[in-house]
Amino acid sequence: MQISTTACVLAMMTLTTTSAWALSDAGKKWLDKIDAITAEFPVDGVPWKKRVATDNQAHTQVQRAKSRLSALKSYLKNVPKGDRGDARYKKSAAYIVALEKRIPEWAAFIPKRRGIRMAAEKLRLQWVSASAGVENVSRWVREIETNGAPRLPFGLKELGETWRSETARLDAFIRDCTGRFAEVRTPPTSGATLIDKVNCKAAPKVRKLLPPHLLKAAESHLAGLGGPLEASIKRAKSDGEITGSRLETLMDPGSYIARQRALVTPLMKAGGKTPADKQFVPIREASKRFKALGAKVATRKWLKGLKSASGKAKKELVESAKGLGKAYGKPLKLRRALVEAKWSETGDASGGGDRTRSFRGKRAMVVMQAAGEPFCRGYRGNVDQEYDDKKKRWLPVEGEVSGGSSVALVPCR
Repeated sequence: MQISTTACVLAMMTLTTTSAWALSDAGKKWLDKIDAITAEFPVDGVPWKKRVATDNQAHTQVQRAKSRLSALKSYLKNVPKGDRGDARYKKSAAYIVALEKRIPEWAAFIPKRRGIRMAAEKLRLQWVSASAGVENVSRWVREIETNGAPRLPFGLKELGETWRSETARLDAFIRDCTGRFAEVRTPPTSGATLIDKVNCKAAPKVRKLLPPHLLKAAESHLAGLGGPLEASIKRAKSDGEITGSRLETLMDPGSYIARQRALVTPLMKAGGKTPADKQFVPIREASKRFKALGAKVATRKWLKGLKSASGKAKKELVESAKGLGKAYGKPLKLRRALVEAKWSETGDASGGGDRTRSFRGKRAMVVMQAAGEPFCRGYRGNVDQEYDDKKKRWLPVEGEVSGGSSVALVPCR
């Protein structure tokens, strides 16, 4: 019978694919033992968990690999000669050769690994510092995305300083997020890279999402400047009293407006605007109304019961008044130092035993005038004296005045 060439080829292919080497039980047993070890020591990687293992743990794994290598060679040697043509045997023999080559490489890598980890930790700490430099603006963006609005600081000065300082670092931080920080993990045992962190995600959105809220905060601030000044004028007319800062704003609105303009300009520019003169009109109008009152706001009610101070009391009050500072860049001028006519005595049992320490005091006021003001400012204070029970006499008078938050508006004479 004649057999075709095609049939012969098919027969040979069938023979080749179906005639797998028949392993003996002994050969299978030893090759199974080898396979169990290859899973623990992959020659295409390292025998430790890359981010978790300590250097000591990595060193231990290398020593175990050396020990296993001896066992592997013994197992391979025990495979019967009749099984050594099998593909599994050849694969195991190749693995043992590769493992013997890899073990010295693993041992040499451990010191390098330590340096790599130290470099990564150094870079991580640099990211922590850089991230802290844009934390506020990034947090505000996250709040906008979550709540619709950021929780901005109460003080506009603090807001402006934060915006200037953090946005100056923003572009460099964004570049680093996708550059030198992109593959650094924090903490080192984590699988998450720094690019996954919230600040790296929020920072690129700062200049788009935040400026409208900065503009709103600045405009709201300007809109609210007139109301407190009107309340201060009302208080001055009815009570003859006003805070020192509001008094200077009403008497010198130009300086106050310049400070407010400088405060809001960076925030408004971020939102594409600049402060308009009309936004400061309420301040100028309030100033005009207050100045029109002139000396009428001064009242003598704050001077009731006071007389001119003399002696040690006057000296103490005058000396203390030097610390009241300046108004409109010029020193305040002393007009009068006043004290109550009578002492008010109090007892204090803090002396211990039967001894009672006695004190007496008087209300005091220094009357000062600032350049250009048609009235005087009354700064409250006190004069005190302690009784020396042992010597049976009063000790020298001590007196002081305080700038406080409010000043009395009084006649200069």
